[in-house]
Order: sequence, then C-alpha cells, then structure tokens
Amino acid sequence: MPNNNLELTPDEKTLLYKPSFSYNWWRISVADLTNESLTETQLGDRVIKGSETMPTGGTTMDNEGNIYLMDLERCAVWRQKPDGSLSLIVRDERIIWG
Repeated sequence: MPNNNLELTPDEKTLLYKPSFSYNWWRISVADLTNESLTETQLGDRVIKGSETMPTGGTTMDNEGNIYLMDLERCAVWRQKPDGSLSLIVRDERIIWG
C-alpha cells in the first residue's frame, strides 16, 4: 500500500514519520540519520515519540511546519500545528483516502 507519512521540517533538521494506521508521530534528527558512526541500536535510541494524531491516509507539511493529515476514521482533513494541536479543515464522506 503506497503511502507517505514522512515529513521533513522546514528547517530540514528533523524527520517526522508515522505508520498509516498508527496514532503516533515519531521524530529523529537528520544529523543522527546521516551520522554513519551510529549503530542501529544507537540510532533507534534517538527516535523520539512525537504528538498523537489519528490513522492517516497521507500527510503533507507547509513551510510553517503545519502538517495536513487525511483522517481515515472520520473522512476528514486536519491541520496539526508544530505544538501538536489539531484543527479540522474539512469533513466529508467522500474523503476516503489521501
């Protein structure tokens, strides 16, 4: 199932990712990802649990770090601000996949 729940912050310093059917964002610094001296275990230890959302069918991020999420459970699109707060953009039964 092709899906994109990967976002790079506007400053390109942090990668955010989440499995489609997960409720959690995870984050890691790009510096850690590109540090070839880190072992897999060390890299895994640097992953941080981020904010909670909903199962998503796709995401995108704007230049201010807001993430737009396609909500699989509610047939909706939400905006998640960098502080983790959510606001509804649109809800419609025709929105079934991002």
